[in-house]
Amino acid sequence: MQKLKYTDNGISYIENVDFWKFVNATLNPDPICGECLKPIANEKFVLIPILNEVYCKKCAKEVLQQMKWYEKDRNIHDARTQYWCRAFGINIEGGKENAVK
Repeated sequence: MQKLKYTDNGISYIENVDFWKFVNATLNPDPICGECLKPIANEKFVLIPILNEVYCKKCAKEVLQQMKWYEKDRNIHDARTQYWCRAFGINIEGGKENAVK
């Protein structure tokens, strides 16, 4: 099941992105990992809205650990998070308890 989550420093990511929902939202029939460039067709993967990139689970873990929060990116971060949650039908109400204040 797709789920919106946040890192300890407040960066959102969507876990277990469904391949077909992603294809329908983007019309990209052949997504690849933004880090290792491995095709990730027909498997669950991670989308990081602020980067507008998808990652295989292994690379996503590494990328998320290295990311830093920048307050000046808040508007873009929140807008992209909302966009992707709407595209995937994820309810984000009350889901920002881990977001940076």
